[in-house]
Amino acid sequence: MLDSEVEFYTQPNYTGTAHTYPQGTDENLFPDALTDKFASVRIGNRAKVFFWNYEGESGERSELTADSPDITDIGRPTRFLVADSATVGIMIGFADATGATPGRHSLKADSFLVGSVTIPSTTSGSHLSLIGKMDPSGQPVTTAVFVRDESTGAYVAVGSVHFVLNDRWIEVSDSNLPENLKCQRWADRVTNVFIFTLTNTE
Repeated sequence: MLDSEVEFYTQPNYTGTAHTYPQGTDENLFPDALTDKFASVRIGNRAKVFFWNYEGESGERSELTADSPDITDIGRPTRFLVADSATVGIMIGFADATGATPGRHSLKADSFLVGSVTIPSTTSGSHLSLIGKMDPSGQPVTTAVFVRDESTGAYVAVGSVHFVLNDRWIEVSDSNLPENLKCQRWADRVTNVFIFTLTNTE
């Protein structure tokens, strides 16, 4: 196995049949899950694996960066992408500050990498989804976002955001978002997680 490759095994502890994948591999296994086929993985020094399910959801874990003798704790992702180890995943959450019941609103993001992602609202934005990746080349990522009222079907916010890699630090431009939808970094020292917050429905 090369440093730029990953090797999945059908059994735990790097046993069973080995399957090697080079950088750039983008496998959609639906309706099967990654963990239906494989139970452990070795990761090359210059590689990492992003994973998510067919609905775009990835949960709090969305990547593998080191050898793992047991990958059953990653859930049931249906798609994976082998990337350069320097590639940074972009994750988002959706918080509702309007006082509505959690799940009343949902945020839909159209992503080139994972397709259409729908995130139900929470009060904190804790439900995270992978929506894109920033390559070492620094190519920007633009994502359209829509907030929908699930009880009426009406869209209460529509816009887009622009992610740019600046010295391994992801910056976001939110000038194309409506006033009632804010996008902020999840925490000061976290480069790649952003929370969208719906402030009102006017």
